[in-house]
Amino acid sequence: MHIMLNAQPISTPDNVSLEAFLQQQSNLPDQFAIAVNQSFVAQSLYGATPLKNGDEIELLVPMQGG
Repeated sequence: MHIMLNAQPISTPDNVSLEAFLQQQSNLPDQFAIAVNQSFVAQSLYGATPLKNGDEIELLVPMQGG
């Protein structure tokens, strides 16, 4: 199936959870939040969140500033 990660197309196996998908990715930041189709997903729900063809995943990193 095909999904988008931060506006980049990625192919992944069918019937994969968000948690399994993230484990397949390299170079993830230490701290981040995830939105799937513009809805925040709590880290405790990554394993219970199935991904579907066409899903759009945004990986959001904390920003500092002043």
